[in-house]
This record gives sequence, structure tokens and C-alpha cells, in this order.
Amino acid sequence: MALVQKHLGTGRRHFSPQPGKYAGRIFPVKNAKILTVTLNPSLDKTIVVPYLKIGDECRAGKINLCAGGKGINVSRALRCLGVKSVATGFLAGATGSCIEQQLLQEGAACDFLFIGGQSRTNLTIVDPYRKNKISRIIEQGPRVSLREVNRFYGKVESSIKYFQYLVISGSRISGVDDYFYGRLIRTAKNYGVKTALDASGIVLKSGLAAGPFMVKLNIEEAQEATGRKLNSLKTIKEAARYFHAAGASIAAITAGSRGAMVFNGKEMVFAVPPRVFSKNFVGCGDAFLAGFLFSLSRKESLAVCAQTASACGAANVLSTIPGFIDRKEVRRLRDKVKLKKY
Repeated sequence: MALVQKHLGTGRRHFSPQPGKYAGRIFPVKNAKILTVTLNPSLDKTIVVPYLKIGDECRAGKINLCAGGKGINVSRALRCLGVKSVATGFLAGATGSCIEQQLLQEGAACDFLFIGGQSRTNLTIVDPYRKNKISRIIEQGPRVSLREVNRFYGKVESSIKYFQYLVISGSRISGVDDYFYGRLIRTAKNYGVKTALDASGIVLKSGLAAGPFMVKLNIEEAQEATGRKLNSLKTIKEAARYFHAAGASIAAITAGSRGAMVFNGKEMVFAVPPRVFSKNFVGCGDAFLAGFLFSLSRKESLAVCAQTASACGAANVLSTIPGFIDRKEVRRLRDKVKLKKY
């Protein structure tokens, strides 16, 4: 923590022993083998409002403020599991600086490219006494120029060889074309780096065409991509095979408390997490991906990877901060995950 406090407010280069030495590429962090990309990070504000009534004056309960974005959530969950990673992407304005400082206060390693404009702020309202207890208000975020996109690509290209995994998560930022994720995936493959992709729509399609090592989708994203309802184990299995055939070595489809299907071309595993009291579902898929990569980096079997990932996803709902998971809870929940192998 002393190291974190020492570097607060020092600018854009953190944890680097010689400031400026790594200008133009992402600085190396000792033993960090995973690089997470979040193109459009956010400052996430979560407010607990019991008995929320639209149109009335409501009293807020607990309030949390944290750096957000799918790749950042993956980095946070990895850190909770004891795995070092570096988070990168675009930040802008005072909100971007606040996001950076939030990460530093957590002890995170990050190296973002600052651009013009203002990073977005997302609001999550949690009403613990309502059936549909979560409401989210999502801002659009800033727009990047072609020059800024090329600068960022150059940072990743010159740094990717220092990592074993590249995680590309979430939506694009305005100004980035549909094929940028595919470009990053191909660059990573050129250096022997395995990529995990968590995206939807056209960027998912273009990313799959580049042949990522892994693709992780939730059930809604998988339905959109396949153009069919996935309302049975049979259809979910067929969808997992579809994404594998489309280019992903490992395909994972998460369906919340219903379970997750994982397929690697040889084995198919369905993992059902135990029921837990839900505080916040935001970031569960990110925690799932972090748990899978954690287990995979330990060279564990597909079944164990799916089991650990499902436990991490379940542990995530116990916290109001996305990606913040307790290792003791993960170990406890992992033993309760039900596995079915095909």
C-alpha cells in the first residue's frame, strides 16, 4: 500500500522503476502474465436504495465508488485470486484521472492512454427488497481519434510479447472500428499470446474470425450471435459448438444461476453454481473469466477450470463491487459447484 500511496498523482506511468523508460509501450510488471484491455472504462457508482420508488424522493443507503469496465473487473478478480495483471485502455479528463486513482488505491497495475474528452460514469441502483433489484444507467463515454487508436495499438503491439494472455472485454469506444478487436487478436497470436474475448455484436463476429483462444459470452449475447433461443441444455451445447467452429479454441456460455457451458472441441462441461444471496450481479461474467484463466494458468483440466470459474462468478454476487471476490468464498463455493461432463 505504501507503494500505491507513493505513486498517487504522479501522472501516467506507475510502478515503473525508471519513469519514461517504457514510453510508447506498456510498462512491464514483474510476474504479470495477463494484460486486460478495456477500451471504454467507467467510474462506477453503486447506490443501495431500499424500497426505490420512481418519481419519489429516496434516501440512499450504502454507496460504493470504483473503477469499472469489464477488463478492469477481470483484473480486479485476478488480483483477488493472487494473479498479477496489467490493465490498459483509454481514459479521459478528470473522471479518467479518478478511475486511475481508484485503481492505484486498490493496488492495481495499470497503464492507460489518456485522450481528450471525459471518461464515462455509470450508475447502478440496488434495491435489496425488489424482485428485479438492479437498475443501471450507462453513459456513452468519449470519442477517440484515429491517431489515438493507432497510438494505443502501438503500445499493445510493442508490449504483448511480455504476456501470456490478452483479455479483451466489453464494448468499443466511439471512434474504434468494428475490426479493431480482431486486429489485436491477430497481433497477439503472432507473438504466441493466447487471447480471451468477451464481446458482442459485430466486434464479436470480427474477433471470432481472428481465431481467439477463448470466447466468453452470456446467454443473451450468445442468442444474439446465433439468432436463436437458447432455452435448453441441447441448444446451449449446440451454441458452444457453433462458437468453437467459428474460431474459438474454447467457448464458454454463461447463464447466471442456471450454469455455464464450456467446450474445447474435445470435452464439454456444464457447471452449475450453488445458490447464493445476491447483492449485485454486475461483473459476474468478468469474475467467471478471471477464475477460468486463473485455473488455466495452473494447467488444470477443463472441468476444474469451469468449476473454479463458476465459483468465482457466484462469489462475485456477494459483493457490491464488481470483480471483488473473496478467495475463501471461492474455495467454499467451488466444492458446491455441480459438474456434468459430456
